[in-house]
Amino acid sequence: TPAFAAHGADANGGQSGAAGAAGAEGSAFGLALTGPVPLSPKPAVASTSGTRRAAMLDEQRTKFLRAAGLDVAAAPGRSQARVAKLRVPGMQLAADAVRAHCSGGTGASNLLGARIGDKQLPVAPAPNTTIPVDLPKVGRVALVLNKQERTPNGTRVTAMELTAPLAHMGQEVMRVSSVTCASGARQGAPGGKAPSGANAPGGANAPGGANAPSGGNAVPGAKAPSGGKAGSSGKAPSAAGVGEAPRPNPVRHELAVTG
Repeated sequence: TPAFAAHGADANGGQSGAAGAAGAEGSAFGLALTGPVPLSPKPAVASTSGTRRAAMLDEQRTKFLRAAGLDVAAAPGRSQARVAKLRVPGMQLAADAVRAHCSGGTGASNLLGARIGDKQLPVAPAPNTTIPVDLPKVGRVALVLNKQERTPNGTRVTAMELTAPLAHMGQEVMRVSSVTCASGARQGAPGGKAPSGANAPGGANAPGGANAPSGGNAVPGAKAPSGGKAGSSGKAPSAAGVGEAPRPNPVRHELAVTG
């Protein structure tokens, strides 16, 4: 049974009601079917503040699929959905676990023991991995793993989306473990303020700038000479950063000249 009451979510991962108007919202659901055999998202949560969770022991309301251990959680900046023991007999699809997670506008999907027909599915599929499969008595089935879509406020990640024809009835779309999360503000350093003006990288006082001392042994706190002159004596300081030696004083002395 659901652990928490939650705002509704449509099968595409969108939200309805007052929560959707807030803009920055996270959502998650375990399973959803659209087409001749409909199934509203189960379990489903959505949140504009804080974290909401929901769980179900199993889902066997239709003959199309079976699943157990459905668990979802959502907050505006983070969400996840997990489905265990997924079985879709008519599509020869099975997975021991299917998980999608999203944080700060980025997300990923993971599959455990997943197969369709005779094909083993990857554990960590790349975004929008598409696998076309021809199944007996069904026809061409399109399976998208780790489907990622941009939304006005962030990202939607669906671990598994299956589109299959159901004879003359039309196409059936199944979504497993789908989440959305809002994009977070990203800054260079937490709580830090970027330097500006003359002290910014490339500025006049920055290393390598017009007023910066040259050489690798500049003395902290020293002021670099301006105008390109090394100093009043016209001699540049030594490379080691040591001052000039004292100027020698000549000594006048007469020596006797012998023949």
